[in-house]
Amino acid sequence: ILGLSDLLVRKGDQLDPQKVRKFHHSIYVTSRQAYDLLSNLLQWSRSQLQRIEINRQTFDMYELVGENMMMQQERARMKEIRLVNKMNSRLYVYADYNMITTVMRNLLSNAIKFTRSGGRVEVGYSEWDDQWEIHVKDNGRGISAENRKKLFRADYVYSEEGTDQEKGTGLGLLLCKEFVNKNGGVIHVSSVAEEGSTFSFTLPKPQKDPSS
Repeated sequence: ILGLSDLLVRKGDQLDPQKVRKFHHSIYVTSRQAYDLLSNLLQWSRSQLQRIEINRQTFDMYELVGENMMMQQERARMKEIRLVNKMNSRLYVYADYNMITTVMRNLLSNAIKFTRSGGRVEVGYSEWDDQWEIHVKDNGRGISAENRKKLFRADYVYSEEGTDQEKGTGLGLLLCKEFVNKNGGVIHVSSVAEEGSTFSFTLPKPQKDPSS
């Protein structure tokens, strides 16, 4: 980031416009990766030190998904990936809003990361007796059975490059599992190589209907 931005400051007016655009893209991608890494590291370290307090409340998952899709919209646009919110409005859960925002941000980010240009990422749901199950589905390159065994493990940090050479740390999915578990849910993945992946997690419904 520092090297490219320094070059643009000193010699930007002498560079070919296409090269300038390439540098801008590289700075954006690297900055985004640095932000995601720093955010996950801070959340993970606080969690390991038991300094994260759970503040459960009733909120609408449709709105949370929409807000996180807006945050990822520019990144999806750059890869020509369509984001689809298939959640029903007024789909209420009882959980910690900030923790579930972190979960959704990481799952959407991963889905975009491993989906090729022109692909699709959608968020949907299914209903159980006292829980909602949220699905983040993509039609990307998928995850092999061997690599699926490496996910969500604290003793083995697994990470792959994305379809646009995006790098990761492997911390995101560990954080997702921990935060979902802390809110009384479970998370799992299903995937077919070259067809896509679906990450699903459950959250409890409110004990009282907030619309009543």
